[in-house]
Amino acid sequence: MQTVVMDDGLTRGWHPDPSRPRGIRFWDGERWTAHSTDWPSEDEWNAAVTAPGWGECVVAGLRQYFAEGRSTLEPVRLVDANLEVDPDGVPVLLAIYEHAFWPERTGMRRRLERTPVSGTPGDRSLAEWLVDDIAWLEMGEPLGRRHDLLVEDDNGVWWWGNGYPDITQHPDSERWEQEDHAHLGGLHPDEV
Repeated sequence: MQTVVMDDGLTRGWHPDPSRPRGIRFWDGERWTAHSTDWPSEDEWNAAVTAPGWGECVVAGLRQYFAEGRSTLEPVRLVDANLEVDPDGVPVLLAIYEHAFWPERTGMRRRLERTPVSGTPGDRSLAEWLVDDIAWLEMGEPLGRRHDLLVEDDNGVWWWGNGYPDITQHPDSERWEQEDHAHLGGLHPDEV
């Protein structure tokens, strides 16, 4: 969900709906449109992710997503998807995939209690919403700066995600943060 507010008003995209506490609405750059939906409440999300079978449902949904040949942000081929459970009881997706932008077979370890970052569920179940987000964005998006942090296992799979180094552990992360801040503020990085 994009929530950037420019000096001259909202940017085109999904924003909190001023008329509904849990809603989001699409701003077309000039006005609010009729396109709106509700963001699930924290209670709804927690009930879904703690329900028996949540992890299995997400793994099965991810396998189905790729079996149906649905699109991703960039070309990705799912090699395998499995489930494990962290010590705190949270199910964890282990997805191995091949991405068009790098030669290494890639593994993603993702705890399944985190909400998706894109849009809202709309007419989809919460599990389908999460699967779409994982396939489209998390697996389909090039790793960018994360690529330097991949950790190779004994099988030649290069892993990222929960339990692996995150972007803040990269030696250049402080400089990148300053550059990103400058870019969002409209400054040249040298002016920071």
